[in-house]
Amino acid sequence: AKACKYKKTQEKEPKVEKATNVIVDELVAVNRSIVSNNGYIIFDSGCSKHITNDLALMSDVKEIVDGKIILVGFDGNKSESKLKGQLLQFGEAIYSEIAQNTLISQSQLKDTGFNIKYDDELDFYEVSKDNKLIAKFIRNMLNGHGVYVMDDMKQDQKENVYNGNMISVNNNKDVNIDINVLTRAKKKEQEVQEPSIEEESDDDESDLEDIIDNKASRERANIIDKLHKVLGHPSDIVLGKMLDNGNINGCMLTSKDVRRARMLIGPCKGCLMGKMTNKSMKLNVRSTRNRIAELIHADIMEFADVQYLITVDDKTGYVISVMLSNKRSDTIADALQKVVNVYRNLNHGRDFVIEIKSDSENCFIGTENIITYREAKIKFTTVGPDTHEKVAERTIRTIKDKVRSIIYSLAVKLPIKFYGYVVEWIVQCINLVPNNKTNEYTPHELVIGKKLDYNKDFKLSFGDVAYFKVPYAYTNSVQSRAEIGMVVGRVMNSPGIYKVYLFERKTVVRRYYYRNLELNKEQLREYLTLEDDSDDSDEESDKKEDLLLEGDGNLNGDINNLSVKQAISKYGLIAEKAIYEEFKQIIDKSVFSPEKPNNIAKDSKLYGSLMFLKMKRDESIKARFCVNPKKKFDLDKKSFDYLLKTFKEIENYAPTINLQTFVTLLGVGSYKRMKYRMSKDVKGAFLNAFMVDKKTYLVIEKDIADILIKYFPEYKEYQQDDGSIIVRLNKALYGLQEAPVRWNEHITNSLVNIGFKRSKADDCLFYLNRDGKSLYVSLFVDDLYILSDDEDLFNYFDEEFTKYYEDHSTHIGNKLDYLGMTIEYDDNTGITTISQLDYIDKILERYNIDKESKTPSTLDLFKDDTDVKDDLIKIDTSEYTSMVMSLMYLAKRSRPDILKEVTYLSTKNLSPTRLDQKKLIRVFEYINYTKNQYIHIQADTLDITMYVDASYLIHSDLKGHTGGIIMFGDQNGPIAVVSKKQKLLSRSSTEAELIAIEEVLKVACYIKEVIFDLTGTYSHINIYEDNLSTIKLCCNGKSNNISTKHIMKRYFIIKEYLDEKSISIVHLKTDQMIADILTKAIIGYNFRRFAELLLGMNLVNLVKW
Repeated sequence: AKACKYKKTQEKEPKVEKATNVIVDELVAVNRSIVSNNGYIIFDSGCSKHITNDLALMSDVKEIVDGKIILVGFDGNKSESKLKGQLLQFGEAIYSEIAQNTLISQSQLKDTGFNIKYDDELDFYEVSKDNKLIAKFIRNMLNGHGVYVMDDMKQDQKENVYNGNMISVNNNKDVNIDINVLTRAKKKEQEVQEPSIEEESDDDESDLEDIIDNKASRERANIIDKLHKVLGHPSDIVLGKMLDNGNINGCMLTSKDVRRARMLIGPCKGCLMGKMTNKSMKLNVRSTRNRIAELIHADIMEFADVQYLITVDDKTGYVISVMLSNKRSDTIADALQKVVNVYRNLNHGRDFVIEIKSDSENCFIGTENIITYREAKIKFTTVGPDTHEKVAERTIRTIKDKVRSIIYSLAVKLPIKFYGYVVEWIVQCINLVPNNKTNEYTPHELVIGKKLDYNKDFKLSFGDVAYFKVPYAYTNSVQSRAEIGMVVGRVMNSPGIYKVYLFERKTVVRRYYYRNLELNKEQLREYLTLEDDSDDSDEESDKKEDLLLEGDGNLNGDINNLSVKQAISKYGLIAEKAIYEEFKQIIDKSVFSPEKPNNIAKDSKLYGSLMFLKMKRDESIKARFCVNPKKKFDLDKKSFDYLLKTFKEIENYAPTINLQTFVTLLGVGSYKRMKYRMSKDVKGAFLNAFMVDKKTYLVIEKDIADILIKYFPEYKEYQQDDGSIIVRLNKALYGLQEAPVRWNEHITNSLVNIGFKRSKADDCLFYLNRDGKSLYVSLFVDDLYILSDDEDLFNYFDEEFTKYYEDHSTHIGNKLDYLGMTIEYDDNTGITTISQLDYIDKILERYNIDKESKTPSTLDLFKDDTDVKDDLIKIDTSEYTSMVMSLMYLAKRSRPDILKEVTYLSTKNLSPTRLDQKKLIRVFEYINYTKNQYIHIQADTLDITMYVDASYLIHSDLKGHTGGIIMFGDQNGPIAVVSKKQKLLSRSSTEAELIAIEEVLKVACYIKEVIFDLTGTYSHINIYEDNLSTIKLCCNGKSNNISTKHIMKRYFIIKEYLDEKSISIVHLKTDQMIADILTKAIIGYNFRRFAELLLGMNLVNLVKW
C-alpha cells in the first residue's frame, strides 16, 4: 500500500532514512492512547517511531541530512522538522513542534530489544531492558478516554488538539507516509445520525488503501470484530451508536472504527449465514406506556424443538426468556410469574397493574385464566384471532437470526445441548445494545441501572476457549491451577464472571480469571464431540452407533439413534421434552389403553417396547416409542423370549416410492412447467391406522414406564411390582409387524377418496387429472412431495388432505427437502436441481477430510496388485463398509459422477485392504474438491435418450462392467444412472455391450411406464452405442457366436423392441460416449467434460460438448 512506500537512498545512513517512516494512527484502540490533553508521555501501539514535541526530553539531537519532515494540518497549515535524537531511555525519536504529546512506539521498543510486560489484573504496562525496569505506563482516564500514561512523567499541559498527516521529503521528491498523529477531539454532545455502510463518506473509501497496511487500524478492526461477536452480532449502525454514545465504559472506539473495520475485514460470515432472511416487518416502535413493565409483550418461540417464553417490555424493549418444558397453560403461567417477579425485584411494576399482551393461541387463553386468578395486579390481554403479537414476534425473529449468526461463526459445529445457552447469550446481548425506544441508552441501563465495563465484560465472546483459574486451589498440593473451558454465558449481575463449560469435568461452572488459548479446528472438534460420558454398559453400543451412516435404508438423513438414558445425558431438557411430546400424541390419539394382567387372555400377543431418540436433519430431537419385535413376553414365565428372526424378517415393510420413479416425476414436472410445489409430513402417521388384531399387548418396561408416569400420573395405578405397565394396542405402533401395511392402506384409501389414481408402475405414485390440469403425489411412508400446474387444484388437495390428517406439517415453495435431498425448481428455465450439500459437509467432517483431488480415481482404479506390501494389509471391515455406504447414499441421489468408484469399492466390503482404503479416501477428496456440484434436470421432450457402455474383463474375476445414463432428450441431465458389475461372464466385448444394453434398457422401459401413467404419452427410447458390432448384431440378425441361452435371451428382447420400433440404436463415437465415465478409469479433461454432462451442469454453464 502507498502508505508505507518510500524511496531509499544508498548514499545516506539507513537509520536516518528509517526515521522518516513514521506511522501513527489517529484513533484509539484498547492498549493505545491518543487524547486531547497535551504533554503526556503515552504508550502507543500504532506508531512505528517515537515522536516528541519537547527538546528537553531529547539528547544527541541531530539534523536529518538531505531530508525533512513536513506535518500538514487538516486546515492546510504546514510545519517542518529536520531533527532527530535520543528520547530519554527509549532510543531514537523524531522531533515535531506541532505534536501534542510524546508517543512511545510499542513496535520500536520491541525492535530495539526492550521487553514489554502487561499485567491484566492491575491493567498497566512495564517496559524493561537487560532486566532493568525503564518505565511503567498506567491506565488513566483523560477527557473520558482511557490511555496508558508514563507514571510521574507529566509535561506542561497545552490546550489545542491537532490531527495531521506527515510527508517525508528525500532528494527533493515528496513521498507520502501516513502519520495520523496524536489525538481525537472530544465527542460532540449532540446525537449524530450514523450513516449506513452504503452511505459511508468518501473519505473512508478513498483512505482504504492507506488503511490496509496500517497496523493500528488492523488492531482496531480486530477489536471491533471481537465486540461485534461479544454483543451478539448487532448491526454496524447499532454498534457505531453504542460507541459514539459511550454505552461501554472504558472503550474509546467510534463509529468510524466500525466502518473502517468493515472495509478491512469484510462482512461477518455468521451474520451472512444466520440473518439472510426476507425483509423485516415494519413496526411502530414508539412506546405507548410511560413506565417500565407497564406493558409486557409475550409469545412462544420454538428453536431446535425447544420452546421458550419470550417477553418484551414496551417501554424499553428489555427482553427476558424462560425455557419451557411444555406448552401447557400452567407452565406458561409459572414462567410469566417469574418474569413479573424479575421486574418487581428491580423496583419496576410494584405500585401499578402490569399488563401482559399475547396472541390468541390456546395455551395463552388458558394461561389468562390461571394468572389472573393468582394475582390481581396482573392484567392479561390477547390480540384478535388470526392476529400475531407483532412486537414479541419481531423480537423472536431477531433472536433466531442472531442465534444462527453465533452458531455459523464458530470454528466447529456446536452440539445441540448448548443451544439453550446461545439463546440466553443473545437475549442478554439484545439488552446491551440501544434500540429505537431507548435512543442513546441501552435497555440494560434503563432496567438494571448499570453500565458494563469494557475491560471486564467484553473480553470474551460465546465459544471462546481459554484457561480458567481453579478457585480455592491448595497452595501446597499438586492440583492443577487451571482448567480448559469454553465460554457459554455471562453472569450479568457479577462483572467479569462467565459461565464456562469445562471440557475435562464436562460441566458448566462460573469462572473469572482466564488466559486465552488458541485451539485449531481439529482440537476444538475433539473437545466438543467427546464431551459426553457414558457408562461401561453403553460403551460398546456407542462405538457401534458411531459407525452407522446414512445408507439406502435411511433416506431421511438421520444418523444416530440414542437410548433414553443416553439422550437425556446428552441433551437434557431437550430430550425430556421430545419424550413428553411422543407420549402426548400417543395418548391423545388413544393408541393404547392400560390393562391389568388378570384381564388379558392367555392367547394374546405380548411384545416388549423400546424408545429411542434421534437428531433430524433440521437438528431437532425426535423421540420414537415403538414395539420391540425381538422380544415376546410370556405371561406364565414372566420373562422375555428372544426371537431368532431378524428385524427385517419381522418387519413387513409397506411399499415406498422408487427413487427412479421420483426423479422421473421431477422430469415430467419440469416438462410440464409445474410451478406449484409442496411437501407434507404426517406426524405420528402409524398412529392413525387401527389394529386388525385386537389381542396385541405391549409391556412398557420400568425405565420407560417411570418416564410415562412422570408426565401422566394416571398410569401409576397400572404399574406392576417389577415397575412395568401393560397396555393394549388400539392402533398401529412403530415396530409392529403390521403397522407399515396398515398405514399404507390408510393413506392410500384417503388419497383415492380425494380423487387420486394409483400408478400401475409404482404403488406410491398417485396422480389426479382434472380439466386438462394435473397434480402428482410421491409417497414415502409418511412424507409426501406434491407438484401441480394448477393453483386451484393445488389448494383443493391441501384442504382435502387436512380433513384426513389435521396433524401434519406443510412446506410450500420451489425449494424443498425430500428423502434426504434438496429439490429446487426454477420456473424461468424449467430446470430442477437435486443436491445434498449439507450431507456432504457432514460426511467430510465425520471422516476429517481436508485434502482435495480433481478426479475420484486414478487410472489404477480396477487394479488390485501393488508393489507396496503395506497396501495389502487387511483393515477393519465395519469402518470401511460404513464409509462406502455413506458415499453410496450420495452417489445414487445427487452425485452419480462417483457411482463407478463407489460401486467397485463396495465389492471389497468383505475383505478390504489399505489400498482399497486409499482409493476410497480419494473419492472423499474429490467430493471435497467439488462439494458444490449436483444434478441439473431439464425436459424439452418426453422421449428418452439412453447412453450405454461396457468395459470388458475389467474386474479381477474377468467380468465386465455396465454403465448407462437415461435422460429426457439429449444432454438434459440424468433421470437414472446405472453403474454395476456384470453378473455374466462375456466372451467378447460385443457380448459385454449387449449385456449392458439389456440391463439399462430394463430401467428405461420402467421409466417409460411411469411417464405413460402420468401423461398418457408413449415415449420413444433412443439408444446411443459406440460398438458397431453390437449395433449390427442387434439390427441385422443373430450371430453364430452367440451360444448361451442367457446371451440369446438378451438379444431377442432387444430385437423385439427394435421390430416394434419402440426403440432405436444409433452409433456414437467413443470420444462422445458420456457413459464411459461409468465404466472406465478416466482422468483429466475427458473426465471433467463427461462429469459436467452427466450432472447436467451444461444446462447452467451453457456448454454443449
